[in-house]
Amino acid sequence: MIALPIALPGCAKPQFEFRGYSDLSSCTEIIDAELASGSRFQGGYESEDVENPGYVTELTGTIFSEPVRIDILCGPGGFIESIHYVAETTKPIETGAIWARFSEELQTLFGAPSEIFTDNGRTRRYVCHRPAPVFLDEWRLEPPADEEDPEEQHEIYLAVSPRATDCLDEMAER
Repeated sequence: MIALPIALPGCAKPQFEFRGYSDLSSCTEIIDAELASGSRFQGGYESEDVENPGYVTELTGTIFSEPVRIDILCGPGGFIESIHYVAETTKPIETGAIWARFSEELQTLFGAPSEIFTDNGRTRRYVCHRPAPVFLDEWRLEPPADEEDPEEQHEIYLAVSPRATDCLDEMAER
């Protein structure tokens, strides 16, 4: 008889950790970690995104001293899909300052990012290029159709996909 190694959840070592949770954390553990860091529960709803089904738990809190809305998407079976930390401001001068601060903090934690620039935004990916467990996005929002001279608005968010760690396995094999 051949003995095969079995990875038990309690014995596995996390490959990725952030804000009190890891790639081994359940949705409940991630929500608990955010609440333990001072975030507040706001509500929840079923995701309407057919590509990302599940349940979104909404919290408010801070990250890197910035007030944010926290959207935690739990997929079918309670597995974590993503956590989005969305800045409350949409003013470009303020989102630019947040971009700089978040970039500096994330580089300290995870090293130099890869960057992607488009006509409507910019993205920095940390840890790995694709899929990245951590990425920072700033996008120019489309103005409402009924506004004649809308003020430009941006959205900035930090997205974390704790289970997007396949790239770490690939990097270790090199």
